[in-house]
Amino acid sequence: MGRTYGRFVAFGVFAGLMLFVGAGTLQPAFGGEPIRIGSLLSKTGGGADWGKKMEVAAQIAVEEINTKGGVNGCKLDLVVKDTGTDYQRAVALLRDLAVQDRAQVILGPAMSGEQNVVFPMANKLEIPIFGATGAAAGIAAKNRPWSFKNTVSDAKMLGPAIEAFIKKYKIRKVALVQDTKDGWSVATAKILPAMYKERGVEVVNESNPISWETGAIDFTAQVGRLKELKPDGLAIAAIYGEVASFAREMQKQGLNLKGADGSGIYASEFIVQGGKAVEGWVVASSFWPDNPDPKVSSFVKKFRARAAAVTPKNPEPTWADGNTYDAIYILADVLRKQKITGGMDLKASRQLIKEGLQNVKNFPGVTGSTSIGTDGEGVKQTYVLIIKDGRFQRFE
Repeated sequence: MGRTYGRFVAFGVFAGLMLFVGAGTLQPAFGGEPIRIGSLLSKTGGGADWGKKMEVAAQIAVEEINTKGGVNGCKLDLVVKDTGTDYQRAVALLRDLAVQDRAQVILGPAMSGEQNVVFPMANKLEIPIFGATGAAAGIAAKNRPWSFKNTVSDAKMLGPAIEAFIKKYKIRKVALVQDTKDGWSVATAKILPAMYKERGVEVVNESNPISWETGAIDFTAQVGRLKELKPDGLAIAAIYGEVASFAREMQKQGLNLKGADGSGIYASEFIVQGGKAVEGWVVASSFWPDNPDPKVSSFVKKFRARAAAVTPKNPEPTWADGNTYDAIYILADVLRKQKITGGMDLKASRQLIKEGLQNVKNFPGVTGSTSIGTDGEGVKQTYVLIIKDGRFQRFE
């Protein structure tokens, strides 16, 4: 009787140390303070399709890590703030995460324009900040030493995509199309003309692009002007929502032109909104969702199941989601190697995390091998994708 009772008590103690989370998944109980990762995401506003799904990717990674015991005996605690794709709100929320929430490191924000104002503030606050997205060139490099990126700028990614676009559609003349308000779009529009011209393609309106500002809804006049230019294709420097509306207006006016872009249109919502009007468009990316690598297929399967509740019309992961998932794992690796715990001195932990991020080399993730250069910018493999049958697929 005593021996049986002892076994019962022992089992009860063991069970008390475990917590059920999710559907039948056991997660270890953790003692002490968690390691807090603050996250700035655009869950509403112009970047909502990215932000809502990036949160799903981050949560999947955090849950996987915590289920396996966390980091250095501590639970990872992801504290998410919605920037609303509002640059000044993003700055205010960074302060909240750094001061009130006592985050040890920041993930985000999502948009290059947000990073342009948030990264300098992270430097002032002396908190490491790690952007999983934002493809404008040099933002981390301009904000040393606390700023880092887990992404490749479109200045580096776009070359192969432009070459594939030119070859497939026999492009001789392109029209430059841009958003004049969004930070990433403005930066990309500055580099696109040279990238086309050095490949023998004429830019018919380099000094006077077809343009709009973020939030535009009527593109009748822009398409009318585009007809007069008579290009073979479009050099795009704008974000997915407006570009999808622009493509539908082209279709409405009987203009059948394809476009090429970088990260700006690589969002599932671009296909949802653009439909047949964006079929055949070419995209540069740092993530290939159909990659046969088992860790990629495992992530994609989990992501689709979770994202279906967030964006049911198109739960496919994009480059932003793959980068975000990898970013959490990169941070966990840094935290582990730097022996970070939740209860350690905040200033000391931030300094150690900063040093660890600077030394990331060849980290194997779902986006391939990732390193961080001495300038804080990401170094990784890139892919060329094409919209085919309503999905982003590898360009063949």
